[in-house]
Amino acid sequence: MYRSIVVPLDGSPLAERALPVAAGLAESSGALLHIVVVHKWLSSWTPTNPFTMDLDAIETRARGEKVLYAQGIAEALMRGRRIRTRPVVLDGFAADQIERYVRTARADLVVMTTHGRGGFNRYWFGSVADRLLRRLSTPILLCRAAPGEFKVPELPFTHLLVAVDGSVRSETALRAAEDLSGVAGPARLELLMVLEPAHVFAATAGLDAPELHVGLPEELRRRAEAYLHGLAEQVKARGGEAAITVIEGPQVAAGILGAAEHGGAEVIALATRGRGGAGRLVMGSVADKVLRAGTLPMLITHPPHRLGRISPAFSAAGTELARHA
Repeated sequence: MYRSIVVPLDGSPLAERALPVAAGLAESSGALLHIVVVHKWLSSWTPTNPFTMDLDAIETRARGEKVLYAQGIAEALMRGRRIRTRPVVLDGFAADQIERYVRTARADLVVMTTHGRGGFNRYWFGSVADRLLRRLSTPILLCRAAPGEFKVPELPFTHLLVAVDGSVRSETALRAAEDLSGVAGPARLELLMVLEPAHVFAATAGLDAPELHVGLPEELRRRAEAYLHGLAEQVKARGGEAAITVIEGPQVAAGILGAAEHGGAEVIALATRGRGGAGRLVMGSVADKVLRAGTLPMLITHPPHRLGRISPAFSAAGTELARHA
């Protein structure tokens, strides 16, 4: 259950399109919704003629406008809703200040909008989303927008696609998806594993080769199915609903997007390493491809690198299969 949700805004209509889903999640969970706006100091700019400008007066007026904006958003969200909000105006560089605030507030979730196709928008909000994805361990729900189109996510979510690869890191996306489902659903979780050739799987998953004994493709499929069935049983034991899907192919990103489209998923959940650009998906360097090609909301986790080891559940699945062979 969420207790604290942060939604960063930059004053643009695009950023504000995250508000309906953020407010819905806050209302469903009873969480405090933090409306966060960052004021960049005007004194950091280079004025055309500093001798004829009253920077202090301009600074005060500009910051005051952001305070009124944040307060106005907060008041509008509370009309007709049972929701608690906290408008916050921070000072400094956006990504740094938002990151620090999310940690200080001990937020359980960040909800924000970013452009989709063509990578991240290089303007203010896109670059902030990029940096937060690489810095924060707090789950981020990204509402997606492609050029010229945007569909506001609607609650409740009924179908979440969770991509895992057999590592402990990837399973953090499953727990985040369960948390989201409990508030935004109830939703069915579809646990997905995209099977690459064994040597590619070992390399892109970031797993040590000595730990990984996957055998032939058929053995890998049986092991993947046993592994996903085990995860699904854990979800069901915690009161959720889960199904499994195993597909084969050398293009993991295409497999994820195809499974989401075919199954009618409303959210894609996955974990990142946070290296290189927007971060690399645990299954390999496909996160940017999913971000560019997809338009669905994405629930992204960025766990510590030490969690990259092979999952005990995946190891147990292989041991169990070998015992019955």
